[in-house]
Amino acid sequence: MGVFGILLFGFAATGQRFGMLQTDNFVAITALSVLFAALALLLGLVGIWRLWSVGAKGGRSSFWGMMLALAVVIPSAIGAAQFIEKPYLRDISTDSLDEPQFLREPVFAESWLSSMVPPRREPTLAEQTAAYPGLTGRRYEGAIDRVSTAVATVLDQRGIVIVETEGFNPVVPAELPELEEEATVEDNAVESTPPPEIVNPPLPMPAPRDPLTAAPIVRPSRAVIQGEASTPILAIKSDVVIRLIEEVETTRVDMRSSTRHAGHDLGLNAGTIERFLTALDAELLGVAVD
Repeated sequence: MGVFGILLFGFAATGQRFGMLQTDNFVAITALSVLFAALALLLGLVGIWRLWSVGAKGGRSSFWGMMLALAVVIPSAIGAAQFIEKPYLRDISTDSLDEPQFLREPVFAESWLSSMVPPRREPTLAEQTAAYPGLTGRRYEGAIDRVSTAVATVLDQRGIVIVETEGFNPVVPAELPELEEEATVEDNAVESTPPPEIVNPPLPMPAPRDPLTAAPIVRPSRAVIQGEASTPILAIKSDVVIRLIEEVETTRVDMRSSTRHAGHDLGLNAGTIERFLTALDAELLGVAVD
């Protein structure tokens, strides 16, 4: 029973991780493996009790059956604890009063799993603040183009696939042309002629241009990026949107994450946001402000 339960659980986790199973099928197979594991755990306890009370054989098999069962029961118990502890939400944002809007409305996956739980509902500020008190947006010193470049780097590092953008123009550093060496004057040389008088004032510096298209670079005061994120272990998909707003000399970054299945995210969305913002803090180390 223990071997069958852990093999079934491993098959479900591997299929979910590499996209061979849909999430609702993963939940169904995992629930079946938990049933076998619970039965193995119960029979193992009976075997250990029989060994202790009457000296029955099979103590080693009972012990290893229980260990295999616990390898399935413990992760499932952690998920059940998250289900009870965390609020019944599937859409989390760092700004609940003015949450970032999706550029392309994400599709909620209809399945037997979604039919067993209430549909999506908007999170309340009180629920989210109580469950995730440290989940807030960030404010960084500097223009929006600098922060956009850091956001693009973190998106690539975290494996978040960009779906659609609006006003998002990360700056790609262009190669500067090599300057020709100017003739130098010896230290002891004396200038023979006075410097020429400046007749015309210097012209203003031209606006920066895109190195590829030569078009003027326009710095937007607002940018929105929508993408598709995955959890680190089971690769459960979620839709995320990141909003950047330039305010005077700082840029504010807010993020929203929404899962595609059921009405409870088990805290996965908050974890996705926290990991992204932590990586962004490291990328922009020293420029964050309160």
